[in-house]
Amino acid sequence: MIAARTAWRRRWLPEARRLRLVAIALLAVLGATGAVPWDPPRDGLQPVPPLHARVTDLTGTLSASERQALEAKLADWEARTTDQLAVLIVPTTKPEPIEQYAIRVAEAWKIGQKGKDNGAILLIAKDDKQIRLEVGYGFEGVLTDLTSRRIIAETIAPLFSKGQFAAGINAGIDRIVSVVGEGKPLPEAEPRKRAPSHGFDIGTLALILLVAVPAIGAILRRILGNVGGSVVGAGIVGGAAWLFAGSLLIAAIAAIVA
Repeated sequence: MIAARTAWRRRWLPEARRLRLVAIALLAVLGATGAVPWDPPRDGLQPVPPLHARVTDLTGTLSASERQALEAKLADWEARTTDQLAVLIVPTTKPEPIEQYAIRVAEAWKIGQKGKDNGAILLIAKDDKQIRLEVGYGFEGVLTDLTSRRIIAETIAPLFSKGQFAAGINAGIDRIVSVVGEGKPLPEAEPRKRAPSHGFDIGTLALILLVAVPAIGAILRRILGNVGGSVVGAGIVGGAAWLFAGSLLIAAIAAIVA
């Protein structure tokens, strides 16, 4: 029995070592590409994946070439400035709001240089349609909440809505790099300009209807008679109202009153 057990151990140990080496190699490949498998939630919360690359896609949204291109861009920026930016795409952060999950990711990943805290994480919860830019203390003066919201709303989200996820992330990275490079946050977005009103308001309309129109109508009726004066007056007043107000409805009202 002892001899049989020894022979079994001799056959099993090399096989176990081989399987362990295969597992290590597989993890290394996954880490290099950023394609980390998505573990099921534990304790009711979504897990934070390990940091193996600057771009981590747990949804299979990005192709290998897209991940590599984004990875190279972020690596180049870090080499030139020491600033760090990581991208994480997850299916969902539920039951947590994306803000709380982003804090857990930031605490686990510790993006940014020690002493500078010059790092940021672009977090995308694809199924939730949520995007969050979590920044370190070193970036808070430039990547403010307002600036982050504008980058997401104006640059990233419009491309995401068209299904262009790689392009949206790439454009977002470019704008983040630009803002950080300039060293100042984005200003408030300019309010939409209202359409010109042609200088015509309700007060002007009331003045015309109550004073000018009856006076003009009375003068024309004295000259041309009741019928002729009314017709000509309606035409003149209606045309003038349309010219100044730019509204057929207002012109029609003025013509009827005349």
